[in-house]
Amino acid sequence: MRSLLQAVGIVVLATSVVRADAILYATAATTNGVDGFCIHDDGSLAPTPKVHVPTAGTNPRRLVVGNKTLYVAETDRVEAFRIAPHGGITSVGSTQPLVQPNKMNPLDIALSPDLTMLYVPQSGQRRIAAYPLADDGRFALTADADKPYTGDFSSCVQGPVGPRYRRIAVRDTLLYVTEAADNGAVSVYPLATDPTTGRLDLQLKPADCHLGKTPSDTTCPLSQRRRLFVPNAFVLDDDRIYVESLFHHRIFAFPLTNGLFDPRWPQHKKAPKDTVSVCLTDADGNALKGPFRWAPSSSKTNAAEKYQDLVFHDGTLIGSQFLLGRIDAFQLKPDGSLRRRPTRTTKGDVRGSPVGLAVRRNVLYVAAGELDRVQAFRLRTNALPDPTAFSETDEQTDSFPNALAVAELPDTCP
Repeated sequence: MRSLLQAVGIVVLATSVVRADAILYATAATTNGVDGFCIHDDGSLAPTPKVHVPTAGTNPRRLVVGNKTLYVAETDRVEAFRIAPHGGITSVGSTQPLVQPNKMNPLDIALSPDLTMLYVPQSGQRRIAAYPLADDGRFALTADADKPYTGDFSSCVQGPVGPRYRRIAVRDTLLYVTEAADNGAVSVYPLATDPTTGRLDLQLKPADCHLGKTPSDTTCPLSQRRRLFVPNAFVLDDDRIYVESLFHHRIFAFPLTNGLFDPRWPQHKKAPKDTVSVCLTDADGNALKGPFRWAPSSSKTNAAEKYQDLVFHDGTLIGSQFLLGRIDAFQLKPDGSLRRRPTRTTKGDVRGSPVGLAVRRNVLYVAAGELDRVQAFRLRTNALPDPTAFSETDEQTDSFPNALAVAELPDTCP
């Protein structure tokens, strides 16, 4: 079995139209490209791709759609493709490729709510960088508006040593990221409006965003939950966050207050909560000694296999189990807590090796990496999937799709 290429899939831009013309983009991770499959009116997929384009970088592993643009995370860059009315895509530039001394290596990317910034966790550079976007979705910095161009970031946060960022999401003015540092953590960083541009920037400017800084220069998050031991995919819903821990083989639910975890403080201290930094320093910046308490989970699943991706739809949390080749669906309890066991599972097929997921209306799309195809499952009441796929693409030899994104189109997708 080929080794897993990390990725996640998302769903975007669902709208109500008379005719449901849409296209599903899938990474061809092994052969370094992107395929586009038309979505029929009933949610089924065209068997062969209408679109196939090569990527400038290697190992595409994440797709995001916004402002008629498809953003593709690759090993050393993020590439932008303009989406045509019929679904065709054309490269319109990328971030500055980062090869030396370390590659960029983003496993995820996220857009700001107003689609004017792209946030890229760069494990190879030990930072999360924010790239400004032009009105047409391209990277904002350019020398020639008529040619593809390279963008650079305008702000960042500096991560701890060896952060190994995994997944990222933005909600309102908060940025959430899972990382392997600090015994596995979910960190929350504030986004601040730049008065000169109106964009939501991170805390540091480029001059402060470089390799070789000491651990004391790490940007302190606004809120954090440590000791999750290799947290991976997560989903935000109202006042909760659901996080998969690859070490524990569980999904944990944590309550959030104004988007933040409950503050913790050393067990042997009785100081007020607001005098202790989430970076474990006192009000004067002096390091505190543990043991430390962290926000407890409000519910959790039983130990199971590792989930590679999570999506939330209609009160149900859906996860892809790569090793067992199936999809698990957890219908949440009325109070939002997790059930211990899946409410429903699809038929397992270890050859399927599902990775990225996307939902559009009542259909779940699954990137079945080892099968070299994308599958579609009908979602019934409470977003519980049928046991078997009702549609799938033809095999795209040696493609290994690992991430998906859906785009609604203003014109037909033949």
